[in-house]
Amino acid sequence: MPTHEQKEISQEFAEAKSVEDQGKRDAWRGLLIPAVGSAAFFATTLANVIKTWRKYGFPSASFTLTDKVLMSLPFVIFGLAMHEIVTNNGDDTVTDESDDNGTQES
Repeated sequence: MPTHEQKEISQEFAEAKSVEDQGKRDAWRGLLIPAVGSAAFFATTLANVIKTWRKYGFPSASFTLTDKVLMSLPFVIFGLAMHEIVTNNGDDTVTDESDDNGTQES
């Protein structure tokens, strides 16, 4: 095979790999933005809980059953999400099967 054909094939392969890498990066960045917002919301909520506790003390008899159910929902959802991951009921497709050297395994 002539050298110029090898260079063209190598260049096409590199361009395809670059597009694939950009797609992976975009997917992870799409997940990162909501995660940062959620972390900021959680940190603010935690700071406000501490501030309220310092000012008013422990909330004994402050919450009704409905309040407790509403506060438990995030934990229930988290538990269900972890169950889906552990039991492989979610989308577990892995597209990158490269070894430590960055080459594809067969």
